[in-house]
Amino acid sequence: MEYFTDERDGQTYRTVKIGNTVWMAENLNYKTADSWCYDNKESNGKKYGRLYTYEAAKAACPAGWTLPISVHWESLAAYTGAISTAGYRLRARNGWDSVKDKSGYGNDLYGFSALPGGCRAADGSFRAVGLVGAWWVGGSGKGDKACYRLMCSDNDAVGEEESLISLGFSVRCVCRSNY
Repeated sequence: MEYFTDERDGQTYRTVKIGNTVWMAENLNYKTADSWCYDNKESNGKKYGRLYTYEAAKAACPAGWTLPISVHWESLAAYTGAISTAGYRLRARNGWDSVKDKSGYGNDLYGFSALPGGCRAADGSFRAVGLVGAWWVGGSGKGDKACYRLMCSDNDAVGEEESLISLGFSVRCVCRSNY
């Protein structure tokens, strides 16, 4: 296991190399304007990282790191098997809720340790912690919308959706040395 310390605030993040890409193995928890901890509780930031608007997410990664673009997510899914099963292989072994049972847990086969940080809605409310992990996709912004990747406790796929850039989603950073 490797670690990276963010010089801006001293927080340390686990990192993992999957395929040819080094990923942060935790959601980013760097405080910026237009970022929030779930339910505005710092303890949720420590567990799930912060939720960022798309514009905040584009600037949130530390020096040497960047917001992953679609090709990073596609390579991650391909390396871990397929887009239809990657969610199970990337989700953490605990921390996921399930409506029916504990089937929402993943096997974290690659050490990515995806956690369900939920999201911040347009009205400022928070939703879906424990059920959904959603991460902004860099370079996808078009007008007032951008893409995000998501994993759900009741589905083994890694989906891609489009949403308003004003919503709050998690951030995973990739190391720039992978370019």
